[in-house]
Amino acid sequence: MKSFLTLALLIVSSLSVYPADGDSCLWLRFDRNGISAQASVETIGTEMLDNVQRSTVEIAVAELRDNWTGAPITLQIVKDTTHKNGYFKVEKLPNDHQGTTLPLGGDGEGFDRIFITSGSASGLLYGAYFILRSQAMGDGCLCKTLGNEDVIEQEPAYQHRLVKIDLASLPQQLSLKNLARAFASIGINGIVITDKSPNQNSKFKVPSSKFQVQSSKFQALFAPYQIELLSDTDTQDITTIDIRQRNPLHLQYLAPLWQIPARPEGALSPSRATERTPDTSTNSSLCCYAIAAITQNPFSSLNLYAFGRMAWMPQIVKERVAFEWLAQTFTENPLFVIPMRDVLMKSATPTPADIENFISIWHQMERVVSPRQYSLVEEMLERQLEDAID
Repeated sequence: MKSFLTLALLIVSSLSVYPADGDSCLWLRFDRNGISAQASVETIGTEMLDNVQRSTVEIAVAELRDNWTGAPITLQIVKDTTHKNGYFKVEKLPNDHQGTTLPLGGDGEGFDRIFITSGSASGLLYGAYFILRSQAMGDGCLCKTLGNEDVIEQEPAYQHRLVKIDLASLPQQLSLKNLARAFASIGINGIVITDKSPNQNSKFKVPSSKFQVQSSKFQALFAPYQIELLSDTDTQDITTIDIRQRNPLHLQYLAPLWQIPARPEGALSPSRATERTPDTSTNSSLCCYAIAAITQNPFSSLNLYAFGRMAWMPQIVKERVAFEWLAQTFTENPLFVIPMRDVLMKSATPTPADIENFISIWHQMERVVSPRQYSLVEEMLERQLEDAID
């Protein structure tokens, strides 16, 4: 009984996150509500970049042209020695490039163009994914995101945001390109591939010679997304957190259990762990490092998404992260997102009241989800009710 709330969400989400045919894109669904992408994107200052960085900017341009439905965009590289790598600034400016900020109207009027400015190609890529995430949250013109402000600036809290994954456990539908896209969209900039399986039940092994051959192929694919390929020896002195789902019958949104210091004075640690003095002999104070599994279980996608967002911005509200993942993975329809966000927040310890709540909510979902999704979960709910009565 305690786990059926999350099992219900699992049934729904597994049908959408991992389609039977076609490539999975995890949370990068970019549902545009039937609106065609119409972005006009230009670049300024990219001539100073090397080939890999220019490829990164080209990815940002392509993502925006394929998926952005709002105002024209300029991606601009500037000299910047005061911010961390990955920093970006988003502002609404007139189209004359003079840098004079116009007043914002509640309907998005009062500006001609969105500028994304950074000192690095990675910053432009993260800025592009930032506004696409804003669009997925129902803020296509960025009015809600910027509010009365004219500028948003972000930079990562941690210099290194690393994930160790078992490549053998990746869903068949998930290409490495879409894995790289998904990682970049949440600011992950390092993948650790090990010759020791992070899952003791896995047969995955990468002999040293094979790793050397494969690593060049992986790096060529990940590098344009500003993701570095690392090995176990590069990270052996860093404290880590394991974000794999341990019990497949009790699925959890793990982010509420984590604590990532807002000021990175140490490595990522579970909130219940004993406080420890950071080891200044390593670079752990610069790193957020997690062991993850990306499997058919969509909660692995959710918890990976949450880790990336919290490694970038530790102070982000956990409910916001859940809302983002739901909106980007399924639909931004609040009739679905708001109650499902609440389910996720309670997924660690659901109560009988939560169960009754979910049953009543689910029967309002028929118009939001597909008939197949609805019927599967409805049947499961009926069985759970019968078991409860017995």
